[in-house]
This record gives sequence, C-alpha cells and structure tokens, in this order.
Amino acid sequence: MVCDTGGPSYRCNGSGLKEVPSFPESCMYKKAVEDIQKTGRICILDVEVNGVKNIKKTDFNARYVFVKPPSIDVLVERLKSRGTETEESLQKRINSATESLEYAEQKGSYDHVVINDDLDKAYDEFRGLLIEDITALQQARLKTTNNDG
Repeated sequence: MVCDTGGPSYRCNGSGLKEVPSFPESCMYKKAVEDIQKTGRICILDVEVNGVKNIKKTDFNARYVFVKPPSIDVLVERLKSRGTETEESLQKRINSATESLEYAEQKGSYDHVVINDDLDKAYDEFRGLLIEDITALQQARLKTTNNDG
C-alpha cells in the first residue's frame, strides 16, 4: 500500500529527521519492499506524489491511497498551529500539497482517497482498507495452503 500524505517523507537516523530519497531511485528502499513482500506481509509506504509516480513505473502490485486535507486553507492552518514550520518550509509543504492535490484529481491516480477532515473517521476508513488487504492476503495464503495439501 502506498500512502501519499501530501508532503515529503522522512526517516529518523538517530540524529534527526532526514528526507528520504525518491523511491525507486533508492535501490535500498526497493529491496526492502521486495523483502517484506516475500514474507507475505503488507508494506506501507508514506511517499510524496513523485514517489507515487515512480512506484507506478515498477512492477509492484500496490494500492495507492491519498490522505487528503479538507482544503489547502485547513492544511495551512494545521501546519501553522503546530509551530514547527519556518516560512520557507511552510511554503515548500504548501507547494508539495498543491501538487499532490492536483495529481489526486487525475483519473486513476489513486485507488482510494481518504479525506482527513475528522481524525477518527479518516483512521477508520484507512483501517478498513488495511483490513481488506489483510483479508485478501489471508485468503491467498489459505488457497496456497489448500493447493499444496
């Protein structure tokens, strides 16, 4: 499952947050996803819109989910209220979110859009998508087990 939250992805390296390189340009991340898939587990990636576009060029069988703010104005308000953004980083996030929102409007860009206007509702919707994937994975395992036996 690939999830675009409308901004760059970060990872913690022990000394702070670092921006993650764009997905398949980083073979390490591609291999990590392949390794997880080989174990029969579900891999969830939080990537920005360019990462989604790049992953779509691979042979991964992914489900694309966009977590959409109710509006740019609401997103800006949320980001400002956190007090974690400089003017420069805020503008960068807004530009990235605008690009993500525009891409999300294109037919076939995402398999599902979760509107994050109510945290509990958005969580339940996203959780429901995961449950669908988990159920499908369990059924595939059962089918494989039954065919082997």
